Amino acid sequence: MKGSSLVLLSMLLTNLCASVALAEAPVDASKLQEGATALVNKQIVQPLKRSEAKRKRFSRDPEPPKSRRVRVLDAEAQTDAHGEQFVRFAVDALFRWEEDGKWTEDVYVGCVYLEQRAVFVQQESGYTPASRALMGEDDARLDVCRAAPPEVAPPAPIAAPAG
Repeated sequence: MKGSSLVLLSMLLTNLCASVALAEAPVDASKLQEGATALVNKQIVQPLKRSEAKRKRFSRDPEPPKSRRVRVLDAEAQTDAHGEQFVRFAVDALFRWEEDGKWTEDVYVGCVYLEQRAVFVQQESGYTPASRALMGEDDARLDVCRAAPPEVAPPAPIAAPAG
């Protein structure tokens, strides 16, 4: 009996150590914000600046904004139906003709998957990878940037009346 108790105890300790080792450390909110902002800047803001730099001075295209900013909308990552974590973002723009310096909010909105280093932009039909959205393609996916519904416990069985 004593030997089986030791085996059981060692198995419990092994499982406990393994679960602690495999548990994901919570991501610091500031690191989450910084990482998401950097990724959106790299995959959306910088490519837009490069393409706007090629614009001719007397072009009929709309004048590009004077400045853009990225706002991360979530303090904590959300989990989608695939178990992947993401945060939502918005890109705002400041145009030259705005006299009061008011930012135009939500020019681009979408989400960032930090672990996959993927940025998706919201379009009418769903979310499109940032590189494709900037090229004007609508390669929308419906399975990203949507939080999975919380797990609901099944209802308790109804007891039959005594009788």
